[in-house]
Amino acid sequence: MPPHASTSPRKKAGKAPGAKKKPASTRCLITSLPSDLYPSIFHEAIDHDNFVLCRALLPHTLAELYRLVELSDVDVLVQFAAAVMRRPWLVEEVREIMLRDDDAVDDCSGEILWATTGLLGGYGQLGTFDALKVAQDVLTDLSPSFNVVGMYFIRPLLLNDSLLQDRWPRLNTIILNLDEADDGWTYTSDAELVHSLAKVATLEHLVFRFAPHDLPIDLLNLGPRVSVPARSLRLRSFAVEKHFRIGRDIRVLLAGLAADCLRTVKIEGLLAYPDIMHDLALLPPTVDHLDLKLGNNCPYYDHSAKHPKLADIAWHMPSLEHLHLGGDIVSRATFDVIYALPRLYCLSLSQHTSIDADRLLSLLRGGPSTWPRIRRLTVSICECPEPAKGPSTRCLEHTAQSKTPNWPPNFGENDAKQLVQICNGKDIRLSGSILCATGECDSDDEHDCPGWGTERIVEARRRKRKVED
Repeated sequence: MPPHASTSPRKKAGKAPGAKKKPASTRCLITSLPSDLYPSIFHEAIDHDNFVLCRALLPHTLAELYRLVELSDVDVLVQFAAAVMRRPWLVEEVREIMLRDDDAVDDCSGEILWATTGLLGGYGQLGTFDALKVAQDVLTDLSPSFNVVGMYFIRPLLLNDSLLQDRWPRLNTIILNLDEADDGWTYTSDAELVHSLAKVATLEHLVFRFAPHDLPIDLLNLGPRVSVPARSLRLRSFAVEKHFRIGRDIRVLLAGLAADCLRTVKIEGLLAYPDIMHDLALLPPTVDHLDLKLGNNCPYYDHSAKHPKLADIAWHMPSLEHLHLGGDIVSRATFDVIYALPRLYCLSLSQHTSIDADRLLSLLRGGPSTWPRIRRLTVSICECPEPAKGPSTRCLEHTAQSKTPNWPPNFGENDAKQLVQICNGKDIRLSGSILCATGECDSDDEHDCPGWGTERIVEARRRKRKVED
């Protein structure tokens, strides 16, 4: 009997042993979408760790990666210059250039070497890029927005009149950040900065961020090289963000903002001088968006700090449409201001504001024709933990959020429920943690929910279990 014929390996496995597998081809489904959707998709999905999709999408991927360019040393700057020279169309995709100083660090101690020649001269590791002609030309064509991290870039970049006029013809936005390394470093006054920036005709947005000391202006506002003439800063928006203490020097800036173009003002700090609310009258009447916040966020807010209250500015802001208030800067007089803002339709009362229930509910129900008609309302309730009983460390006191809402003295849970009902009946768009505090928030909604609703459910189950037992 002939031996049983064995099955051919090729028939059994489909391929002979050792044969190379042909790579499976996959189709990139994103390419089937309209190309005008790519920017919004890539803005959410593309970063340096996830950008390889397919060859057809390479131009769109590069465009998204070049929206924000971070330059920290000369080598990176040269590489960036070479990249945009190979693909000139990428120049139009750059929206923001971040200049971050790579400080000289001692390898043994890890401390910054302040005594280096470059730092003493006001330059960081990028201070020598004037010698790089190709890089200089590239930055001239770019620079729609500068995000400067580290005060040492101010002098080489922004304190030279010829540089400002010749190098940055497209400069639209400047964000000046104080680097962590600058803390404690004594540097000479840069009071010429704002005076110089007033000469940049294309500049529309100016932000000072993380400054622990005075702003780079002259408080006396005297001298031909440091003075900021009244209404000379032709900006659309001006912001002081995350400032440690806002001092009287901000008056010079408020008075220097031009009236025919300014729309948005944001002032944010841990502390402020007593007359800051009164000095808001220096702002031009064209402002339609005002954001004021004093104090830190939950759970780090210092409830012992005393802040000035917003009052007596309504007559100076007839165009105000958006008002955002945060911290203990609200009083009954604040609602008199709100009542006198006829064009106001967006109101935000953030954490730690002393909300007056009667006045807020009256505003929402509607009153005289001179009162504003609120269409968007944000109310956020304090999430700070209650002071710990007995000995505890400051670190432990400020790490956890409260398990229940910390209602303002004149605004409780019943008031919040009335507010929700009024907003539903008046078709007012309501947001903020007040929805979480009243059990109205959607668990699928994209917001930073403090979990008060979950705590309510857990507590209800606990009570039910006790009753059953």
